[in-house]
Amino acid sequence: MSQPAQAPQRRDPQRRDPAPGARIGPYRLGPLLDQGSYGSAFRAEGPAGEVVLKVTRYPDHPERRERLLVEARLLAELDDPGVVTCVDHGEDRGWTWFAMPWEEGVPLVQDALPRAEALGVCLQVLDALGYLHGRGVVHRDVKPTNLLGLPDGRVQLIDFGLALRPGGGDWRPSRVGTNDFRAPEQERDAEAVDGRADLYSLGVSLHALLTGYLPEETEDGRTALAPELPTDLLYVISRLLEPDPAFRYATAAEAAAVLRRCL
Repeated sequence: MSQPAQAPQRRDPQRRDPAPGARIGPYRLGPLLDQGSYGSAFRAEGPAGEVVLKVTRYPDHPERRERLLVEARLLAELDDPGVVTCVDHGEDRGWTWFAMPWEEGVPLVQDALPRAEALGVCLQVLDALGYLHGRGVVHRDVKPTNLLGLPDGRVQLIDFGLALRPGGGDWRPSRVGTNDFRAPEQERDAEAVDGRADLYSLGVSLHALLTGYLPEETEDGRTALAPELPTDLLYVISRLLEPDPAFRYATAAEAAAVLRRCL
């Protein structure tokens, strides 16, 4: 029996994805590591060795190329062990790209970790967030898959494509972030947020890393946490997930000080 005809897939004529083996600037692309809505990340070989190269998927789209350059410039200004950095960036035949150090790490997944390990991860992220927030940068997409676990136990915060920074020049849609991790005020207006939005996202991440699943939303709009969590951690996560940012921890350092007492 014949199968019903499939509707042809629509292809965006502005998108031109680079392929492994291509040369972009001084780099030769290796395997594809990740692909987002406007950029692809490749393992690549360059003059100084291996890097992660992020390349625009829209070389003929000025706004999308600029978004990648904004991310590159931001990362080039940052210098913290808990934050990925940019070591090179440029344009080649319309392709906008930037290079980050290659690390033998893997993004975290939403699986339950031992308590000490989950807390250790989140304490490292809070240190990195403290550094960012002190410079007026809000990540706006903190979640386990944007945390790179390295073999030596370090954790790096990655993917700053949605970051909000002072001084303008960043990408500012009305609503950004990942469903289930996004703070309520970020849902309303992604520009009108501060570092406390990242703390909310970290609270969701901490719950997921401790239990293997996300908090649930109740009928009255509150957040229901896993009842098996111990009281001290329920208190910390509840405070991080306050719907009103005024009732959350004021800073990453304040949250870290309380979380350390749970170790």
